[in-house]
Amino acid sequence: MVDATAAGQAYTALATVEELLKDWHEGGPAVLRAGGLSVRDLKRTAVALDTSEPTAAFWVELAYAAGLLASDGEADERYAATPAYDEWREAPAAERWATLAGAWLAATRTAGLVGGRDAKDRTLSALGPGLDRSAAPEVRHRVLTLLAGLPEGPPRPPSRCWPGCAGSGRRGRVTSCGRGSRGGRSPRRRCSG
Repeated sequence: MVDATAAGQAYTALATVEELLKDWHEGGPAVLRAGGLSVRDLKRTAVALDTSEPTAAFWVELAYAAGLLASDGEADERYAATPAYDEWREAPAAERWATLAGAWLAATRTAGLVGGRDAKDRTLSALGPGLDRSAAPEVRHRVLTLLAGLPEGPPRPPSRCWPGCAGSGRRGRVTSCGRGSRGGRSPRRRCSG
């Protein structure tokens, strides 16, 4: 079941990146003066890909990290597919997937920051400055290592959300456990049990 689901997601990734780059092959959205993609262009991309804006930002950043998308370097700078895109498109699916997965694993840019604010209260845009986080590849490696260490088979229902969870009660209800760090009562959430 997991292998079939993973294969389906890999195929979706390939199809989504290919659809994005087909749209941008002859010249996509303009590059902002400060660098990056405008909010309006990200919304258009999300609509074209039939996905949310954060997910569209992920796909745009992934294509960029894989070297399949860049600024065209013209005076009226626009984003466009690179010559590497043509080679990537002709490669077998397994190689195309390996290119995307390897780029994601090594990327320091974090699409999840798009729409947030920088230290000067400027909006962070897809493909723009301020998305680099040097620890991102290490975090991805650690998470994948933890996931690889899980036992095979279907997931077991959690008996506790975290240590000390009562395991009963309404989902997400905050209750008091009576064992606070200073002798007082501390709130805790009860899991769906």
